[in-house]
Amino acid sequence: MIDMKTCLKCGEEKPLDNFSRDKSAKDGLQHYCQPCGRAENKLWREKNPEKRRTDHRRWGQKNPEKILNTRLQCLYGISLSSFIQMAIAQNAQCAICGTQGKLCVDHDHKTGKVRKLICGSCNSFIGLAKESPTVLQRAISYLQDHA
Repeated sequence: MIDMKTCLKCGEEKPLDNFSRDKSAKDGLQHYCQPCGRAENKLWREKNPEKRRTDHRRWGQKNPEKILNTRLQCLYGISLSSFIQMAIAQNAQCAICGTQGKLCVDHDHKTGKVRKLICGSCNSFIGLAKESPTVLQRAISYLQDHA
């Protein structure tokens, strides 16, 4: 038999897996079912936009690694630990010019495939060349011809 609980918001009796955890509650579960809890949270966010922004900003300042991990996952499909492993493998140097410093994830814009870590200057340089080997070869020829 499935254990049930009654939601204090909608009054419906629902299985326990419809309730989120709450360590402070006697039974370890929130008083509202998940749909009612989401609705309550949405209503609170709409009524308290400035408090929400302040809380969100404060949380972000306390958890920069979580934000970076989420950003890397969303943009490139890699974790923060993968990024760190790549940086270690490259001796924290740009894969193009070899400088050390803040590194960017270089990826193919057509396929989304991550290539290596490069510095911001090289990242801009590749972008301005439209990721075209032909354009880059012409630039090399131009510089050699005018050296």
